[in-house]
Amino acid sequence: LPKADLSEADLKGANLCEASLFGASLKQACLEEARLFGADFSEADLSGASLKLARYNATTRWPQDFQP
Repeated sequence: LPKADLSEADLKGANLCEASLFGASLKQACLEEARLFGADFSEADLSGASLKLARYNATTRWPQDFQP
């Protein structure tokens, strides 16, 4: 399956709880103030993404070596 390309997407304030974004490209995306509880960003590209005031929890899965 092709991976989602959300590069430069404006997702400010989005509700992405439980979203599966495995392997997605979120380069330079705005995830400010987004709700990310339980979202799966495994293997996603979050380079340059803005996570200012984004909310997440222990079930949110991040790419290896990514520090939110």
